[in-house]
Amino acid sequence: EGRDRGMVRGLTADMEAAANELRFEDAARLRDRIGVVRRLAEQQRVQRAAGEDRDVFGLFRDGDVVTVAMLPVRDGRVEDPQAFTFHEVLEEDGEVLERVALQLYREGLPAAPELLVPTVPPELDALAEILAEQAGRRVRIKVPKRGQPASLLQLAAENARARHRAAVDRREQIERGLIELRKRL
Repeated sequence: EGRDRGMVRGLTADMEAAANELRFEDAARLRDRIGVVRRLAEQQRVQRAAGEDRDVFGLFRDGDVVTVAMLPVRDGRVEDPQAFTFHEVLEEDGEVLERVALQLYREGLPAAPELLVPTVPPELDALAEILAEQAGRRVRIKVPKRGQPASLLQLAAENARARHRAAVDRREQIERGLIELRKRL
């Protein structure tokens, strides 16, 4: 909890500085990040009681750009969230989730006993079987509609949206820098 409060204080100071410098878009992004951190901290407090291991996936799509966030919950705590942004994506959301899960867990990270996803992957049974084989135990894949699992799924979706905005902002900032550099040359 102390680490979360320190992070919120730091983000709040950055947000206020951005607002004072009239960088309102930056201030708004920081405000959104503060909200995500607070929701994650609250969810950790709620989830701690359950003590289950889950990997929770969130997905945000803007046209053909997709960001997938994965929140690993271990011993009831949300650990180091990961996010992946893809451009020119033509696949449906379920196919994207399936591809990300296969790649993520192929690289050595064992799947949690339960995966929460926002939409059903097209090859659900095959995916669960592959992940179970890699993990050496049963892996259940669920699309929760209510209760605490649905709340975790919403949290992952918010994380995906925030990470998507950050990735797009970074890309736009690089593009603006390149344009400026071209003008100077």
